[in-house]
Amino acid sequence: MPTPRWTRVSDSAYTWEADAIDWLAGRLPDSDAWQGWSNLEFVAQDGSVNEVDALVLTPTKLLLVEIKSTPAVVSGDAGPWTWQRANGSREVTENPLVLANRKAKRLAGLLKNTKALKGKGTPWVEELVLLGHKDTRVQFTGPAGTRVFLRSAPHGSERDLAAYIAGCAHDGSDGPFNWAYHSAVVRGIEELGIRKIQRQFVAGQWRLAELLEDAGVYQEYEGVHTKVEGSRRRVRVYPWPASGPETGRRARRDAANREFRLLDRGDMHPGILQAQSLEETERGPAVVFEHPLPAERLDTFLVRRGGSTPSSSGGARRSTCGSGSGSCARSPRRSSGRTRRGSTTGR
Repeated sequence: MPTPRWTRVSDSAYTWEADAIDWLAGRLPDSDAWQGWSNLEFVAQDGSVNEVDALVLTPTKLLLVEIKSTPAVVSGDAGPWTWQRANGSREVTENPLVLANRKAKRLAGLLKNTKALKGKGTPWVEELVLLGHKDTRVQFTGPAGTRVFLRSAPHGSERDLAAYIAGCAHDGSDGPFNWAYHSAVVRGIEELGIRKIQRQFVAGQWRLAELLEDAGVYQEYEGVHTKVEGSRRRVRVYPWPASGPETGRRARRDAANREFRLLDRGDMHPGILQAQSLEETERGPAVVFEHPLPAERLDTFLVRRGGSTPSSSGGARRSTCGSGSGSCARSPRRSSGRTRRGSTTGR
């Protein structure tokens, strides 16, 4: 069970997540120099909403922990991961460290501007992935397993998260935090306004549920109809920047309008998901796409079929067939293409 030094900001929505968090909280060293928070949410400077499974303050840095608890054999490289389940089914997903890294950078940017840490420097925020199911195994190649830990890892091994957390006592280049700075970091985190995870946000008639993709300039969610049971869509939100000139908000609105105009057409390829409506929300404009199942990202489709993975290097501007499990749209940034299963797209 979590210690007095562990704060549950929200209750876990999933029993597997709560179990993994209890396990993690129970591995903190018995010292006030370690402190933890779980199931929290913060709004970054770019307006993005970021859910964090766990945040651990150690004597030398902050650890942002992304938890995945699927019982499977996980393989892959620095790109997509393949989850091979005992029943023979396979799922291909993006390496979760990519999104965790983005969240860590956003959190560090916020901490830098807090009153508590003004003139004191910003703590290093490091992203980690915890594979929290006891039956998960890994078969990584290259750098894919960097900062990935297993609940089932032998004590003291390279994937033992408890040993890694304890080792943070002396891991900083400048040595451990003094108590005054440690207290300032805690105040800085509290100053951010971390909050319970908001699960009632809507865009038009669609309640936003699972985050399917975070591409920086937009965040895409599964939308569940507020009145019609079983009706789902993909909802791509272009969040308003939290601060800055009006040009930032205008750029987001222009991107959403352009996306909608390009994909609200009757002559679309059948493998490309069509935009259905453009909504105004308190977070920013949102484009609603159809959400047929099964469908999948083009890069994961290629991995599942045994083909090569499209390059995701910065600067490339490509067509992206949506996000998550199946929409197809053009992204002004990184492409992660999607295709419907059964279409000729991506074959």
